[in-house]
Amino acid sequence: MYNRNNLLYLIASAYYIERKSKSQIASEFNISRPTVNTLLDEALQDGTVTISIHPKPHDQIKLSEHIKDKFNLKYVSITDSASDYRITKTNVARNLVNFIEENAYRLKTIGLGWGTTLKEFVDQANFIDLHHLTIIPMMGGANTEYAYLHSNQLCFSLAEKFNANTSFFYAPAICDSIHLKMELEASYHVREAKQRAKLVDMAIISIGNPNKSSTYKLLGNVIKSDEINPLDDIAYGDILASFFDKNGMIVSTGLSKKMIGITLEDLEYMKEITIIASGMNKAESLFYLLKKGFIDNIIIDSEIANFLYDVHY
Repeated sequence: MYNRNNLLYLIASAYYIERKSKSQIASEFNISRPTVNTLLDEALQDGTVTISIHPKPHDQIKLSEHIKDKFNLKYVSITDSASDYRITKTNVARNLVNFIEENAYRLKTIGLGWGTTLKEFVDQANFIDLHHLTIIPMMGGANTEYAYLHSNQLCFSLAEKFNANTSFFYAPAICDSIHLKMELEASYHVREAKQRAKLVDMAIISIGNPNKSSTYKLLGNVIKSDEINPLDDIAYGDILASFFDKNGMIVSTGLSKKMIGITLEDLEYMKEITIIASGMNKAESLFYLLKKGFIDNIIIDSEIANFLYDVHY
């Protein structure tokens, strides 16, 4: 059993030095989150913890506030871009982890997209008790060697870490034919899966640039005619089951006609949208979406942030 002073020190160290969440601390010490808050307040009041505030460089503050105002966003997180893109992706993913942990208690359902960036987010997520949450896939899945990038698998893995519930999207992400897609979308299970995804409290999604790099090329039956020719001069981004142009309008292609999942049109009517992106190749694609005005939060790196700051809008 800890005495009061030792407990204050251990709680404060876990929170401020080890960077553990309040949920993790509560579980570790077998106390409630309100008790953790009380102990942290007490640690500040009795001098166990002293806090010095050193402002970020002026440019960083200016960058974040300018982007928020420019695109009417609720939240902007900017991570410094590293020379190694993998480090940047990891750091951006960690910022998303922090954002979700801070907001999880106001949410009941979270929708999750697909791709390598969201895979990194799931990998970086902490093991914490968020049993009130349900994690919902926003795309179909498939039995491929890249199944670990699919929405179903990402939801399952995140739910394990959060001790949360999950559901499954019983359909392929990319069908063999348009006819098969139409048949599947008429089925009860697929209609229910899409409806659950549309009603989530927050959707967490990554974006791609189909002309530079994109996850969809790994995730299903993409033939050469689908992959490049219809997209060259018209599609500048992809998000879930949609491609879009410079105006953020949906581009219909042979490939998108075979994809099953939430579309760009669906996203525009959903409660809260959080986009994560890293790498300069995503900057233009994100900009074209931001012009639509339906995105609430973005978690990005400094390369993308500088582009968004400078681009004419």
